Amino acid sequence: WLTIYYLVLPLVLLGLVFPWLQAISGVSPIIWVFKLMFASSTHMRMLCYWAGTLALAIALVRRKGSSSSSSSAPAATSSSTGDSAVAPSSAPAPIPNIIIRKFFHLLALVLFVPGLMVDAPFLGVSYALACALFVFMETLKFGRIPPLGPWLAAFMDGFTDARDQGVFTLTHIYLLLGCAVPLWMTMMAPSVQVPHLSILPYAGLIVIGLGDSFASLAGLYFGRHKWPGTSKTVEGTVGGVISMLAGVWLLGHITGTPIPASSWGWVGAATVLAGVMEAATTQIDNLVLPLFYYSLFLLTK
Repeated sequence: WLTIYYLVLPLVLLGLVFPWLQAISGVSPIIWVFKLMFASSTHMRMLCYWAGTLALAIALVRRKGSSSSSSSAPAATSSSTGDSAVAPSSAPAPIPNIIIRKFFHLLALVLFVPGLMVDAPFLGVSYALACALFVFMETLKFGRIPPLGPWLAAFMDGFTDARDQGVFTLTHIYLLLGCAVPLWMTMMAPSVQVPHLSILPYAGLIVIGLGDSFASLAGLYFGRHKWPGTSKTVEGTVGGVISMLAGVWLLGHITGTPIPASSWGWVGAATVLAGVMEAATTQIDNLVLPLFYYSLFLLTK
């Protein structure tokens, strides 16, 4: 299997993918990517920022994950009779898996919001390249292909939940696509004119990075009243909606195009609907919520 993988992969890339990309673009994709990376110092600074932030985040998550695992193990002590006894551990309680998963949502904000502000087209291309890289990493993880496959499997399997019980783990790809699709749609339809056009590319980051994350946190720590037929709480939805509205207001002022006062009623209604959708949907929320919120933004006045 290992030999077949490393033989087939270059054949597919060099024999099919790269020639097809060169045929439709007129330039070698490898040369084009390197030219894009070194086209300006801004691009290099953004790449260094992303690499450093990711390295720090992965190190932090691994440390917290190992701490949680060790703290969940009971401590063995010696009793007065010489027998081994289990003593309560004074270590902190393990971090809930949902908290670690939402950490990656917040990480998306830290990674991509600066990129949108500095160079949105470069971020759009980077999204596409990152999606391709994630798919490649998933094939390594699925086949446990050394040297990275076993490590990727051990790292990512620690953060899965009931929605990741299939052959492939696609949550991280869905998260990236949810952040990317609003920007791609805005780039493909630049003639769309709404009073809050500058907020459209941020729709996925707002609803996933802020809304979904703070809804989970508020529901986990303050949730008391559940929505009918779901495990989501009203308090979680309120927390998510408040965080999204705060994010829209803040981004509007940071980008220099604040939402007009006449549009806040529509924006508020769209945000509340997105919050209710987050609580009610049984679909892949990382994909559904950005598209839903983006569409609602286009309908607002």
